[in-house]
Amino acid sequence: MIEDYQGPREAKAIVEAVSDKITNHVKKLKADTLAAWVEEGTRPKAILFTEKAATAPLVKALAVDFLGAIDFAQVRNKEAAAVHKYEVEKFPTIVLLQSDNISKYDGEISKAALTTFLSQAASPNPDPAPKQAKAKSSSTKKPKSASASASSAFSKASKDHKSADFEDYLDHASTRVLEDDVPSDSPLPIVENKQKPMVVPDVAPPLPTLEASSDLRARCLQADSSHCVLIMLPAKADGEADYAGDAADALSGFAAVEEKYNKRKANIFPAYAVPSENEDASVIRQALNLNSETALDVIVLNMKKGWAKKYTKSGFDVKSIESFMDDVRFGEGTKHRLAADIFADASSIVESTAPQSTEASSNEAATEAAAAHDEL
Repeated sequence: MIEDYQGPREAKAIVEAVSDKITNHVKKLKADTLAAWVEEGTRPKAILFTEKAATAPLVKALAVDFLGAIDFAQVRNKEAAAVHKYEVEKFPTIVLLQSDNISKYDGEISKAALTTFLSQAASPNPDPAPKQAKAKSSSTKKPKSASASASSAFSKASKDHKSADFEDYLDHASTRVLEDDVPSDSPLPIVENKQKPMVVPDVAPPLPTLEASSDLRARCLQADSSHCVLIMLPAKADGEADYAGDAADALSGFAAVEEKYNKRKANIFPAYAVPSENEDASVIRQALNLNSETALDVIVLNMKKGWAKKYTKSGFDVKSIESFMDDVRFGEGTKHRLAADIFADASSIVESTAPQSTEASSNEAATEAAAAHDEL
């Protein structure tokens, strides 16, 4: 029966497909059934002791070649009684039984060598006799059908490759046979797929964007609002679709830190993107003496405690951002004190940027660290 192969055009896949089609005449036996099988009939017996559960294509092929002349069986290494009885010391090992004579094979693992070893007990079945060449005829020969040509070529290509199971047997063999690297004659080109799988980068979800003043006030500007990181984005240039430079780095850096802490289920100061179109953005910039709307600013607001702190690190990588968060958490660096109502009078938001006394600063740092620890 001709069967169309639908798998990948790769040597390993083709050989596996062909190996599955080999009829298995090898019996799988245990120690308690091996003795009865040995006593059956008068034909010589070949026993494969192996660590593997599946029967290797090489052994199945030998069983076909000696079908009716030598009976084949397979015994696992965990059958201790059988292993001890036949004094098997390594795996795989093939034991040949003929009358009262027991011989173990200890040569190279190849079909030719094993056929020679087994032939001392019986001759293998002869291959079908080759057809005699027909006399040339003057008539035009009909071309072979596509299916017949593909089937014949497929069989030839399969024989030119060893199976993965046979390679495992080579690893255990005491002698290795290095074959000449001769390319196989295959009708279908076996092209090695050198293309590596595409690696999709793990991109953190973008930060929430507070486009409306109502959103900004609800999230961060209430009287009881705690730590809130605001990324004050610059105005985009005409025709610019996305932010670039420091703005893009800040957005991706803070997003990565947020994602890192969310995966660990740990608390972190919430961070928000504030575009220049937000009406309160200009009020905050003016009140905290920040850059103009054409530049980036990053601040932390704490309305509950009444202070703001500017981002002063040189970059926006994860390490720098986490260092900044630690400074906030432990009360390090200069804080800008805020008036009671940030929107009552923009000019009175910043009361003082001067450092506080050592004792007052130390007490406040301890208080802020404890509060931040609760939030984290």
